[in-house]
Amino acid sequence: MFILLLQTITLITLLFTYIFFFFRTLVILISMFSDVPFVPVSRKMTKEVVKVLDIKNEDSILEIGSGDGRFLLYASKRYPNTKFVGIEINSFLVLISNLKKRILRRNNLEFLKEDALNFDRYNKFNKIFLYMYDGFTKKLVNKYENVFEKNTILVSNIFGFGKVFESSHKVVEYPVKYINKKEKIYIWKK
Repeated sequence: MFILLLQTITLITLLFTYIFFFFRTLVILISMFSDVPFVPVSRKMTKEVVKVLDIKNEDSILEIGSGDGRFLLYASKRYPNTKFVGIEINSFLVLISNLKKRILRRNNLEFLKEDALNFDRYNKFNKIFLYMYDGFTKKLVNKYENVFEKNTILVSNIFGFGKVFESSHKVVEYPVKYINKKEKIYIWKK
């Protein structure tokens, strides 16, 4: 009887795992054909971005394109008194993020299904992180530059803000070294 119960639990766990990874893979594949494909931020870059953001209790942090929530889940654990919000256009990824948030009991964190190019609350955040292709980042920054409050910090992982924007604004490049490669984090303070 015990062995049968154990086998049933194992089978259900395996089935759930396969279904989850099937849908996650499907979401990643489908997103590859959009302006903003889902590419998870690495653990190394997550830690570096958190360091660069220099998060304080009074900060309001927004992640544009929060994907499966890994960056904000990490940051919200380290800074439980800080407010974090992630916006993501992909409904499935928002669902996954909110499930993780509930399981991990992160009360300082919110995930919303939003289109970043139609989001109307950028002025509520003083630190914003995004990991998007430079074409999308350029569109976003050009559209909302005047909406960001003074002293708002924008941090972009790997991709810059566009050559035109960077030539007319002070953008700092922060190098990140891996064992066999180098990447950059781009920082702009309004």
